[in-house]
Amino acid sequence: MPIEVHPGVLGGRRRRQGLMALLLLLLLGVIYGIRRVPAPRSEGGRGQPAAGDSGQAAPAARAAQLATLVLQGTALDVGRQHGRQLHGAVQRVTEWLFNSCLSARGLRREQAVERAKALLECVPQPYVDELRGLAETSEVAFDDLLTLACLAETDGWGDSTGYAAMPPATLGRELFFGCAFDFPQPPPADGLVLLSVHTEGAKAWTGLTLAGLIAPLAGMNRDGLCVAALRVDDEESASEHGIPSLLLARRLLEETADLKSAAAVWEKVKRPRRGNLLVAQTKPELDAQVVEASPDKREIRGNDEGRLVVTNHFRELLRHRLPDSERGRCRRYDALRTWLSDHAGKLDGAADPLAEAGCYGGATALSVLLRPVTDQLAVVTSPGTEGAAWQKWSWADDGRLTAGGTAGP
Repeated sequence: MPIEVHPGVLGGRRRRQGLMALLLLLLLGVIYGIRRVPAPRSEGGRGQPAAGDSGQAAPAARAAQLATLVLQGTALDVGRQHGRQLHGAVQRVTEWLFNSCLSARGLRREQAVERAKALLECVPQPYVDELRGLAETSEVAFDDLLTLACLAETDGWGDSTGYAAMPPATLGRELFFGCAFDFPQPPPADGLVLLSVHTEGAKAWTGLTLAGLIAPLAGMNRDGLCVAALRVDDEESASEHGIPSLLLARRLLEETADLKSAAAVWEKVKRPRRGNLLVAQTKPELDAQVVEASPDKREIRGNDEGRLVVTNHFRELLRHRLPDSERGRCRRYDALRTWLSDHAGKLDGAADPLAEAGCYGGATALSVLLRPVTDQLAVVTSPGTEGAAWQKWSWADDGRLTAGGTAGP
């Protein structure tokens, strides 16, 4: 016998099914809305991810983690102190070197290490001892740390720009020594370090570097000598004999006081490949020069009316037509020289010439400004990006780096 369903009952069932479908749609909408709520901003954030959320932290967060380190004692002691205090950062920087910088240039770890080991016989023994102490306490292989010290010879960074300005270009008796460095990928957030180093038997120096790197990217010593090594794009001139560029820069800081004594050192050493040295002095007078050096020749460029500009090319290359891939670097050189010329006699540290001349590209990772007359320095990470800000320090007589100087823009 067929079951009869009353029309009122059937209608009620349909209404209940429609209500349940509506509730289900509302529930799905709530869940979808929750998933679309933005994640909380990092403390320095401006909506950018915090360090650890991605490969690149927000500029403000990166700047806040810039470490300062005072190292004193024998070479072995200095290395051990470095590795002990920056243990994790040293490990992250060396992995960044191999997995981000060198791999981006198609260089395998084994190739880079072999290239660095070929230069070991030219590394001064105190630096070898320091690397051994650093390897001991950081638990990073000696060969990896040696490769980091050979950053220029293994193409570990990209474009670089530097300048020196002094009277009559500056307002008053002042020397500005600025450099910007590009990397294929930004260094780890805790990988940038301000070092103050006084090894027994050597002059004290301070400068900006990377955790695990025993030489400055740009530095100054107590005599007011400033040095920065800038790599030059030229694979053909590579040699397997010579002191790595960054270690030569450190040697000049530890052994010399002015351009004349610095020349007595760099004239005698072999260079494994082409490179620029930007060197400036405060005594006996303010002066600066660029040493363009290759394994078989050297050329010196002096300052022009208190202005000197250097990039990762030799100047003679600028006299010739360059391929499209190289023209940006020519523009960088010309733009900075023009800006310095337009502001001759007015430079007082209130402006950043590299930024004003448009020298910061998307890959620029950091910039440093040294003011050796007053023992001050300033650093900005990820310059030219939202939230980037200069941090300033004073270098005290006891080697301490005190935040809050007036060094930068």
